[in-house]
Amino acid sequence: MDSIKMKGAVVMVEPESLLSGNPGSAVFPRYAEGLAREGRTDEALNVLARGIEANPSLASGYSVLADLLFSLHEDEKAVENLLTAIKIDPQMPADLLR
Repeated sequence: MDSIKMKGAVVMVEPESLLSGNPGSAVFPRYAEGLAREGRTDEALNVLARGIEANPSLASGYSVLADLLFSLHEDEKAVENLLTAIKIDPQMPADLLR
């Protein structure tokens, strides 16, 4: 569960409610990773598709999608998404190897 600080108070926000109003929020890749780890692959793919559509400049969305597609043996699509992530953020490969 994510939290948002508001004038000294902390308000807890469920990722689903945050993403329903803003599917391109920067939290969508991490949330999708969690869904995939739980075996909720279709939901993860849906979150990623909506997130990338709403925020196509967030490289981590493509990177997480690539990782999920590799796990599903959809290598060609995975490579395309990984290359898109690198095009958006050329530093990403170095970040992945740390």
